[in-house]
Amino acid sequence: MENVAQAAIDQMHQDETLLREDELEITTTNRPSSPTVQFLQRQLANSLVLFLNYKTCGWQSCGRSFGELERLFQEFAEDNKKRFDELGDRLRMIGQDPELHLESLLECSSVKQALSGAGNEELFAAAGGNAIVVIRELRDQVRTLWREQEDPGSIQLLTELLRMHECHEWKLRQLIKRESSVAPGAETGSVRHGA
Repeated sequence: MENVAQAAIDQMHQDETLLREDELEITTTNRPSSPTVQFLQRQLANSLVLFLNYKTCGWQSCGRSFGELERLFQEFAEDNKKRFDELGDRLRMIGQDPELHLESLLECSSVKQALSGAGNEELFAAAGGNAIVVIRELRDQVRTLWREQEDPGSIQLLTELLRMHECHEWKLRQLIKRESSVAPGAETGSVRHGA
């Protein structure tokens, strides 16, 4: 009986040692300077800037489609807010601290802030352009991580993020196409809601 108890204790110590080694590997391979951590930080920043941009687009939308546009941009904003949380959680999971200083986030972001006072056409074009920038970055990073077979958790999150941005860009492209087919001058004289 004593041998069985000792074997169980030895196994428990061995399991704890393996667990500590795994924890050390996870947190040391993902240093703040590692490409994966830096990319996650950039996407964290992009999610915040895009959240603010989509809120701006919703608030500044005008014309006959105001309600529909506001709902669409609210959906996009909420999607980015959710991903912001997931990216922050992912950084913590791999042993890093999310960079949450506003100046650093704006500096790190690869998307541009929405222009205040812009019309629908400018807002939609800027939103579509930002989505394309993020899609390119995500495709490259997912391809790199996949090739190196490194960090499956980040690959999954970034793939989900990529799909979300592709969906947003597709909807924006359709919106631009639809809005550009509206007769010239049809939107003039409309009241800006939320201004």
